[in-house]
Amino acid sequence: MIPPDMRAVGTCADGYYGALCSSCMPGYARSDKHGCGKCPSPILNFLRILGLMSIIILAIGILVKNTLQGATKKNLQSVYMKILMNHL
Repeated sequence: MIPPDMRAVGTCADGYYGALCSSCMPGYARSDKHGCGKCPSPILNFLRILGLMSIIILAIGILVKNTLQGATKKNLQSVYMKILMNHL
């Protein structure tokens, strides 16, 4: 159901409303400069954030492990990881 203030005079494509069909309807978000795309499900967003956090924690763990190993002996992998993390 489209709220009264969102009803358009003409016909807009699915996900658009308003003057010149330039606004996104609820449940849609800007996907580029002039486009609207359907929002992903909250479960998918949660899984993406969880996966990203897992990768970050794993990378930090590897970096700490390599740094501690590099304190006793020179380890090239530790040097490369430091360069990569500084670059990021």
